[in-house]
Amino acid sequence: MVEPHTGLRQLQATKTPRVQPIFRGLGESGEEDRFAVVKLRFEIPEGGLYYRISRDFPEMIVEVRGSHILPDGRVMAELHVIGPDLTELLEAMRREPDVVAVTVAATEGPAAKWQIVVTRSSPFILVAGDLEVLVRYPRVIQNGMFTVEVAGRVSQLQRLISELKRIYPHVEVARFGRDRMRTVPDTLTPRQDALLHQALAAGYFDVPRRVSLTQLAVKLGKSKSSLSGGLAIAEKKLVESAAISRG
Repeated sequence: MVEPHTGLRQLQATKTPRVQPIFRGLGESGEEDRFAVVKLRFEIPEGGLYYRISRDFPEMIVEVRGSHILPDGRVMAELHVIGPDLTELLEAMRREPDVVAVTVAATEGPAAKWQIVVTRSSPFILVAGDLEVLVRYPRVIQNGMFTVEVAGRVSQLQRLISELKRIYPHVEVARFGRDRMRTVPDTLTPRQDALLHQALAAGYFDVPRRVSLTQLAVKLGKSKSSLSGGLAIAEKKLVESAAISRG
């Protein structure tokens, strides 16, 4: 059985501490620690999943559309793959040491939907999870590079990039949204706003969910009934706001 990862603490234990780098464009000292969205690009390290494949098939585009951790610590992911040599690519993927299985869900021309099971989460996912940063789908892999959007408070994003710099050979901030992230309407109270963002970051709204209502309640120090009621009220306001905006 594969042992589950312990996340950021495990990664830090295997890395030599470095001087904290300075990141410009992610907020100045004393600035409001608001929510923001950052688009990151980083080079897949040698030996990592997709390292050889993405270089051997430079025209291939892999979009990770969803993923969740299985009880034994392995990870199942839904992939949308685009490339000229899907059969050859599929065989190469199955030969990767971290890949347990690849199932073809659908194929249409140069595109396919695959379900893949791998032995472990990537270091990026472990760090993002420990820092409670929201990782958006799709996550894109092409020609040795990984591109992803993450959302969280500026302080969280600064620390995320700092930790990724310790792990990956090249990390680039491709885009930084300076405006406050508007994922909820102004009708929500600050407490409802915060509750929704905490649930999002924990993976409660992922499909499939990365955390159950009971697990989220324990994580946030709330009773299951109060958490359920709070989320229901916030979700109702979201639906009402969407209905009003459509007229």
